[in-house]
Amino acid sequence: MVFTRRSGWALISAFVLSMIAWNFDVPNIYLIASFSIALLLVSLVHFIYSIGSFKCEREIINVAHEDDVLGVKLDLKNLSRGIKKFFQLNDLFPAEAPDEGVISLMVGKISSGESAAITYEGLCYKRGLYKIGPAEVIFQDSLGLFRKVKKLNVISPLLVYPKVFNIKYFPELVQGSREWFGLETARTSGESFEFYGIREYQRQDGLRRIHWKSSARLGSLTAKQFEKSVTAEATIVLDLKKSHNIGRGKDTPLEYSVKIAASISRYLLLEQQSIVQLIGYGKDFVISPFNKGDFGYHSVMEYLAQVEADGEHDMADVLGEAAYITGRNSTLIVFLLDKDEAAMEALSQFKTRGIEPVVFIFDSDSFFDSGVNDSTAPARIFPELMGLGVTIYYISCKDDLQAKFEVPS
Repeated sequence: MVFTRRSGWALISAFVLSMIAWNFDVPNIYLIASFSIALLLVSLVHFIYSIGSFKCEREIINVAHEDDVLGVKLDLKNLSRGIKKFFQLNDLFPAEAPDEGVISLMVGKISSGESAAITYEGLCYKRGLYKIGPAEVIFQDSLGLFRKVKKLNVISPLLVYPKVFNIKYFPELVQGSREWFGLETARTSGESFEFYGIREYQRQDGLRRIHWKSSARLGSLTAKQFEKSVTAEATIVLDLKKSHNIGRGKDTPLEYSVKIAASISRYLLLEQQSIVQLIGYGKDFVISPFNKGDFGYHSVMEYLAQVEADGEHDMADVLGEAAYITGRNSTLIVFLLDKDEAAMEALSQFKTRGIEPVVFIFDSDSFFDSGVNDSTAPARIFPELMGLGVTIYYISCKDDLQAKFEVPS
């Protein structure tokens, strides 16, 4: 229980009046001081009686996207005796915009043993993994003399995916082929060849390729023959160097990169049926392996929802590592600052292996400035990249990201 500032002043006033009455022997002042003390005591007793015990449960979905408005329901049950009324209920909603993460609600009354359904809406301002809660019940007497806060430790996880936008045009991915994927589709993995027929067994085939029924019928070992699957694959590499994440709030190269990567992943995985892997070199070297379909999309989105620019590695070194795990005849999607010339030079190693880079370059000056986009400023020319024949998207702060994909680059 906490004495408020008002109760402090009331106690000081009662003490001062008592001293005046003692020194000057004024009965009326004695009466006022006695009345003040009695009022404090009555308010205290009534306040202690009004404090209740509660149980709280929260209903909320656990996955959302940026800018979604979520409905939250709190079931508050009165475990104490008597009716509890006119108190405040706070719920911590950290996914909200800065300085707006506490939702304050007023509760009229709840009878003993009964529950009240209390609802509110919360905005998912920014991607991330959040813990919604705890909730707090706040009691205060009618005169504002005493205050009590009771914490209800009800926590709900909330994963906020980055915002995605529609992509109308994107460079066609390089077509390649693989003999063995190990991709997870509907949580299964294995050979991704199409069955073509059978042929005579050869020593290098291995036991897994033996077609046992045909071998028994023909009296000699036969092997399954598969046709190579042709597919388009893309590797996305994020720039997670801490010093490169300039700007403020949601207007930073990393936040723009995450939105673009999420939107491209949805386009490639769900619309184009391509396969995608994602690489991020922050504090740890993280690889979201090649996957496709819904499972691959949600794997990528879970990573993008939580990734932070917490690394110290130069992008030139990151691209050197990525070169070992990017397949031949594929597409590389990479995000760079416009002043990172070493990383641009490192892209030449991919072209020699049939890998086509698609490069998103951020105008660092626009993120350092006020964040107001100058639509009249021309995009910079990067002759070293244009000489390689790579596709370039030039991104400034406050750009309409979806508009970048409305027409062919």
